Amino acid sequence: MNKNIKTEFKIDKFVDYAGIEREFILAAVSVPLPLKADVYVPDPESYVKYGDNFAYFDDYAVPTEKYLLIGISVRNVEDKYDEEIGKRIAVGKALKGKGKQIYASHAGLINTKMVQALLEQEAEYFKRDPQSYIAGYRNAEKRWKEKRGQLLDA
Repeated sequence: MNKNIKTEFKIDKFVDYAGIEREFILAAVSVPLPLKADVYVPDPESYVKYGDNFAYFDDYAVPTEKYLLIGISVRNVEDKYDEEIGKRIAVGKALKGKGKQIYASHAGLINTKMVQALLEQEAEYFKRDPQSYIAGYRNAEKRWKEKRGQLLDA
């Protein structure tokens, strides 16, 4: 990996819908851009509302120097916990854009202190709402509760 790319981790646990404690690892990968790139954002002063949607007529460029990619790995119930594998999975998801991203107009905005605070906030958010990172979590929870209800009724 490029020496200018830095990675921070947050390792924590959450209790899933079945009451099982599971480990998760959040990875934040900061990537400086070799050249300043422009990110185009809609100009909020130029929008027109159409029902629940907005149409923007003007965009403006925001120079971007660095971006932060966040990925997560969550231990499957059947798997044995392996921190190194979890870290590799979380970093891989981050680098593939399978998580969340932040773009910064100044490289110094994405620093260790800010990244650690963001990881702490994301860990707390994930514990409250696993669906925010685990696709299909709500459906799995619903199926589990329905199955459990059937067993209790029998």
